[in-house]
Amino acid sequence: MELACDDLVKVQDVTAPTWSTTACENIGMEIVNADANCDAVMPDLRADALAQLTENCDVLTVADIIQVPAPGTLLTPPMGFDGCGPIGSVVYTVDVTFNVTDCNGNAAVELACDDLVKVQDVTGPTWNVDACTNIGMEIVNADANCDAIMPDLRADALSQLTENCDNLTISDIDQFPAPGSFLAPPVGFDGCGPNGAIVYAIDVLFNVTDCNGNMAAQLSCDDLVKVQDVTAPTWDANACTNIGMEIVNADANCDAIMPDLRADALSQLTENCDNLTVTDIDQFPAPGSYLAPPVGFDGCGPNGPIVYPVDVLFNVTDCNGNMAAQLSCDDLVKVCLLYTSPSPRDRTRSRMPSSA
Repeated sequence: MELACDDLVKVQDVTAPTWSTTACENIGMEIVNADANCDAVMPDLRADALAQLTENCDVLTVADIIQVPAPGTLLTPPMGFDGCGPIGSVVYTVDVTFNVTDCNGNAAVELACDDLVKVQDVTGPTWNVDACTNIGMEIVNADANCDAIMPDLRADALSQLTENCDNLTISDIDQFPAPGSFLAPPVGFDGCGPNGAIVYAIDVLFNVTDCNGNMAAQLSCDDLVKVQDVTAPTWDANACTNIGMEIVNADANCDAIMPDLRADALSQLTENCDNLTVTDIDQFPAPGSYLAPPVGFDGCGPNGPIVYPVDVLFNVTDCNGNMAAQLSCDDLVKVCLLYTSPSPRDRTRSRMPSSA
């Protein structure tokens, strides 16, 4: 009689899944983009890993594979990360391990793939929408030639930048005109500012590129630097001497007409911005005004035909509101009495010694 024994022989699976010898290479490097904080999301590489497994009994699925870091987890820069990648835009890499156990409890040797995920920074720095306003207008003083020195605004500009990975510094910012460069008046400049002491304005551009090669949009700030003229015109130390004494003739009443000395005075002025003209000079006594003998005048001059001198003052203000020190020239105009036969009524006012 036949003896039938059910399940008398049991076949067991004690063979673990095995990895291809080039599994890491075949899974292939995965590149992901860093976010606004230089973090990234771990991709799911289990399907690629599954293709590198050989298994004798089980029909393996991605669910059998444990990936570390797990798919969907946050990847963060490593300790001591300076924001800059070793090459190009790749800023840091992530090692990935894979473990798999078949349904019969056989665990494969852990697969460790170095630098399998690379996080790249492809995000340029961004400017605050109010960057130009926040950097703020800078006012600098014009020098003796109405030029000025461009200030360094990069620190202010730096505070208006947002960057995801790099720790930006002022050395990452290109400013134009460059800090320390000369600022000169624009073509056609007439020396006068549109408002008060401000004589001309400078537009400033900022460019910045992070250490991973990502360039921000150019920031263009109109009239960011304003050059002001706060330097008054100055007189030559010998101005009165150089203007020179002017002699005018007394009329029938021993009066005279004040000459216009402003052109001579103009030549004694140094001014940095304004193109001064005689109309900028106030002369006192004014040109064309009457000169009369001083109180107590006895009709006789102190020396020869000169009967009395006149002190002259000059004031000048440039078109930007800067006033020079007053120039005071003593005895600059001398009134000379030409010899005429005095009428009886004039004899008490003017005397000239006989020449005979």
